[in-house]
Amino acid sequence: MQQAAGSSASTKATTRKFRALHFEQHARNTDFLPPAFELIPRLLVLLDDPETNSDTLADIIRVDAGLTTDILRAANSSVYAGACRTESLQQAIVRLGLRDIYRLLTTIITSPGIMNLDAFGFQRVDLWQHSVACGTAAQILARNFADQDPEVAYTAALLHDIGKLVMAQVAKADYLAVLDACEPANRPHFRAEQQAFECDHAGIGSMLLKRWRFPDNIVAAVKFHHDPLNAPEDARRLASLILAGNIISYRLNLGTGFPDYVVHPDPALLEPLGIQPEELPDYQNEVQTTFKREQERLWVNK
Repeated sequence: MQQAAGSSASTKATTRKFRALHFEQHARNTDFLPPAFELIPRLLVLLDDPETNSDTLADIIRVDAGLTTDILRAANSSVYAGACRTESLQQAIVRLGLRDIYRLLTTIITSPGIMNLDAFGFQRVDLWQHSVACGTAAQILARNFADQDPEVAYTAALLHDIGKLVMAQVAKADYLAVLDACEPANRPHFRAEQQAFECDHAGIGSMLLKRWRFPDNIVAAVKFHHDPLNAPEDARRLASLILAGNIISYRLNLGTGFPDYVVHPDPALLEPLGIQPEELPDYQNEVQTTFKREQERLWVNK
């Protein structure tokens, strides 16, 4: 009982210190998101190599949620935006051109703020493996639907947790403490965030994407990826693809903890995909194989 009381008091103290307004204000003022620390050395080498081309950079960018968001944000800015908003990394690279991609990446990875982020253990948010696995699973599942572009599904799923980066930048150690408390209890992060901060990473991430002029379907899918049935109709299936990808990635131990919605998925939330929870394991081997191939091909620590 004492432990429960202490935990409740700690949560209330955190809530008083950081409220939804703090995260929303930061999302409105954020100019870029940081890449995974392990990718920075690889990017520096590529940017210094005159033979590097856009395809080589795309191979690195597409496995990092922060970098993908930054590139898509630039492509959808008022400077470059065309009649349609860019939905995939390939489209964004064509729209920007290699010179401006170089300029943007150089600005991001040499920013003084990047090197200060690890002072509070920023790396522990560790979205890389989980996000790539989720994106891979969503991409594979999307091939079953004529109305879904697998590349858009990959992009949306890759970006589904970017709100965590914003929350970590604002609340720092307090946010990490909330995440750490979830793992032994197998508690979903979004529920703990709602209790501690009166908002969650899905809402904050969608707010950031909306500000950065991302397509409405991706913004909505990120916002409702834990609750697809409440997504707008044109984004419901995409949100459900992200949820299914989330479940598969956790089941492959590519995520922190084992949330209850992974153990017992709600069949209703998968209805937009026309599959049952017991069918999800049918996709796990392909997702795992594809993820490992990406890891072996691109990851720095090999």
